[in-house]
Amino acid sequence: QLVENLREHRYRLEPVLELHGDQQRIAYSEMLFRLPSEMDQRLTVQDVILSLERNNNVHLIDQLMLRKAIDLLRRTSDPQLRLGINLSAITFGSRQHVEELMAQLRTLPEPLRERLVLEVTETAIIEKPELWSVKLQQLRDLGVQIAIDDFGVGFASIAYLFRFKPDYLKLDLSYS
Repeated sequence: QLVENLREHRYRLEPVLELHGDQQRIAYSEMLFRLPSEMDQRLTVQDVILSLERNNNVHLIDQLMLRKAIDLLRRTSDPQLRLGINLSAITFGSRQHVEELMAQLRTLPEPLRERLVLEVTETAIIEKPELWSVKLQQLRDLGVQIAIDDFGVGFASIAYLFRFKPDYLKLDLSYS
């Protein structure tokens, strides 16, 4: 029932700023998952995500968000709009779920794929670097951009930046 209710989820777009010296611009907008309004009072987004992770169903949110981002990119009149979505390490750790994700991305026209940014957390990457290295390259080969989220929260060294070569690095403010 929870998963059925999530089909009517909402989202919020949060600008991700890119800094060049003292200049800043919006690099892309992160699409943040929000619960349907009728569920707001009973659960938090974190409760839902943790529950889905415990039951190995968090890929459902990844799929929902990817479909919503694709739909929004198709409907927008702004060809410069880039959208980012978070990608669960659990989804990426499942061969079936990552193959479904890749298949869905392959069906998209290249100009649309180039406007997608998939965000992965630093902690997910350092737990299974071999897996992520291969999968991130496959995404890059499809034209999808990659962001490492929350860099500085975990224990990743700068060497990971050279290994994974993200298009974007989202620094945790505590890192600075």
